[in-house]
Amino acid sequence: MNRVRWQIVLGVVLVVVSAILYDAQITIFHSTRDTFFYLFQDLAFIPIQVLLVTLILNQLLNVREKHALLNKLNMVIGTFLSEVGTTLIKSIAAFDQNTGKIRGELLVTGEWSDQQFAAGARRVSSYDYNIQYSESDLQSLKTFLTGKR
Repeated sequence: MNRVRWQIVLGVVLVVVSAILYDAQITIFHSTRDTFFYLFQDLAFIPIQVLLVTLILNQLLNVREKHALLNKLNMVIGTFLSEVGTTLIKSIAAFDQNTGKIRGELLVTGEWSDQQFAAGARRVSSYDYNIQYSESDLQSLKTFLTGKR
């Protein structure tokens, strides 16, 4: 209710200021004809102004909302990975029988360059997985993830 009251007060103040300015224009220039001509010109342009402002503000608000949502999603992903990331990757990697072939190429250090990360990504995308698991392996993985929910 307080927000609506603030908007009503603002609207009334702006209308009063506009009336004062039009009155001052009529008083100074003594030409009501020109004043009312330009007043109607301004009124005719209001729908176009509303359209432009609405489209622009809508686009800006959508971009802002998407950015905020991505930030929240990144926080959730970061929290998840910090909690379970390394253990989860080790558990899943244990299902692959060929990890010894690629493990040495993917040991990340603090000195890796962007090119090394890109090369690692290419290597992982062309890697031939040999996944073998049992029901108990999946059950223990499920128990681990459920415990971290």
